[in-house]
Amino acid sequence: MKQFLLTLLLLISFHLNAQENVCSCCSYASLQYQQDYEKIFNPSLIKYKGIKEVMVYNKVNDSIGSNKYREIKFRFNRNGLVKSKTWYNRMGKPHSIYDLKRNRHGKIYQQIFNYLDNLEQKSTFFGQEIIDFKYDSKQRLIKVKERNYKEEVIDDNKTKYTIFEYDDRDRIIKRENHRNYQNESSISTTTYTFSDSSYSCTYETMRNGVLGLSGNTKYNKNWQLILDKNYNERTQNAAFEEHYEYDQLNRLIRYESIAGDGAGSECPDGGNFVDIYKYDKDGLLVGIIHKFRKNICKMTFDYQKWQ
Repeated sequence: MKQFLLTLLLLISFHLNAQENVCSCCSYASLQYQQDYEKIFNPSLIKYKGIKEVMVYNKVNDSIGSNKYREIKFRFNRNGLVKSKTWYNRMGKPHSIYDLKRNRHGKIYQQIFNYLDNLEQKSTFFGQEIIDFKYDSKQRLIKVKERNYKEEVIDDNKTKYTIFEYDDRDRIIKRENHRNYQNESSISTTTYTFSDSSYSCTYETMRNGVLGLSGNTKYNKNWQLILDKNYNERTQNAAFEEHYEYDQLNRLIRYESIAGDGAGSECPDGGNFVDIYKYDKDGLLVGIIHKFRKNICKMTFDYQKWQ
């Protein structure tokens, strides 16, 4: 009975938290899933403006009674590159931090993940999670590899890693994801075929030798992605369709995600949403408006300068 009551209380708490901050779950993919952030935070501009960090908040619409929550905090080095990113939970409390170590070319060579306590200090209860990045002589990313729970570099056949191949125009033409866990291994390989004449690309993802996903992308004359459509070969249904729009300065101003029957999204928006990007007169990103169903969430950016 005690276990049942505890589970019930946890479920109620989770439900209430989700209701209080519907904007926190699965939103803002542009901030959550990028490894680097140069397309969002222009390093030259960040350096020129002397910006040390930016706190990103989110809230449901602009109503006075709507609570504003901390979403994520980025810290920059003196060259305007992101050196750490701090995540906050649905109630705006500290959750975790990613520290990004960079080589002399500014490329990330190591990511260190730690959980945080309520004082935003790194937790000593949980160990660090470390990922290493390797580059070729042209500073193209060629390998991403996880360390074990003891923070040790181990053999490839005992961990997760991804390797990349490029064409003569530095475009990724092959991506292999290797997953090795408790003597079980799997490989997911995505190959990309570009057409320079039509500014497009087709790709296929094979999972353990079986076709799982196929798709095609289209680009503008600057080779910026404007459309990505993919198909779930396993369920024989359309998966996601993504649209990108840019302004005259080549900045992303609108992103739309459309989920098909083969998408399988677990987010409240079901994979169907629109993000609209706002910039100030100097070019700094100052807002993202996230729309899904009848919800309108607004993400704002509060920049702080070096003293």
